[in-house]
Amino acid sequence: MLYLYVNEDHIIKQTNPLKINGVNYSNPTKETLKELGYLPLEENQKPLEKHGYYIVPKYVRKSKKIINCWKYLEVSDNEFA
Repeated sequence: MLYLYVNEDHIIKQTNPLKINGVNYSNPTKETLKELGYLPLEENQKPLEKHGYYIVPKYVRKSKKIINCWKYLEVSDNEFA
């Protein structure tokens, strides 16, 4: 299972080894990840594409996990020009 750390600015994926404040954590346990503020990621399947839209991932923090959701955004005529 993948764990993520979320702050106001961005999402940080779990790495191995994990380095925090100069300390290396090789193969951190679930308990260690949780103590460091990482939460498990619940992934959802990417939805089908729709004409005129593109799909971007969205991450929502719910209780003690992060849920991967998807959002449709409309493509504007000059967006990719």
